[in-house]
Amino acid sequence: MYYRKFGFEIGCFGKQCQYLLSMIPSFDMKDGYFVLVDESNRKQVLSDVKQLYGAWEVKYNGMIHNEGYEYAFVTESNPYKDQEFTYLYYRGSGKPSAYFTIHKEMRNEGQIVVCTRLVYAGKEGLQGFLALVKTMESDHVQVIFTIPACKTMECLVKEWSMGAFSENQIPLGMVRVVNVERVLKKAAYRGNGQVILGITNSVLPQNNGSYWIRFTNGTLTAIERMPQDQVP
Repeated sequence: MYYRKFGFEIGCFGKQCQYLLSMIPSFDMKDGYFVLVDESNRKQVLSDVKQLYGAWEVKYNGMIHNEGYEYAFVTESNPYKDQEFTYLYYRGSGKPSAYFTIHKEMRNEGQIVVCTRLVYAGKEGLQGFLALVKTMESDHVQVIFTIPACKTMECLVKEWSMGAFSENQIPLGMVRVVNVERVLKKAAYRGNGQVILGITNSVLPQNNGSYWIRFTNGTLTAIERMPQDQVP
């Protein structure tokens, strides 16, 4: 409620999953391989990380556009000191398919793997992540990781857990509309119709006014900013 005073709303939700490592199936990774990010390869892998995140940003609503400093987990990676391990997974073709950051924690159920960052390109990338954490089952009991809300991937995740998992819905951040007209141009529409939206924005009065929107077959055809006294 506090942040709503400034126009913020929950942006999107994700699923936090907890797997029993011993029950993760063995995947055929087809000559895939892993690279641990450290002082020796930070510059080389940065472009692959940005490539993966660029596709991830486009695919999932509510994802954040990273600024340069937000790649510090690569550019300042020091796993042997910090005990935070970031891996890239490459398929046999050498194409980057996932990156993830993990560390270990001791909890009531024993030592577990906690994944704080997970980006993947399709099911192969997520399989790569699960294949690596499964190799830790001799010293760790479970793994915790979060995926965006995606029905297809959620079904696969449940299948790959062999039933030994739990999950809960968590918010993945808050968003605020800064430019109303740009958001309306990018919005999804259904069917055919028109609507006039009245916007009152005390924080950003540049957005104030009425917007006349027309759409056909689920596609925006026209948007026109009306005088502010136009009845929405």
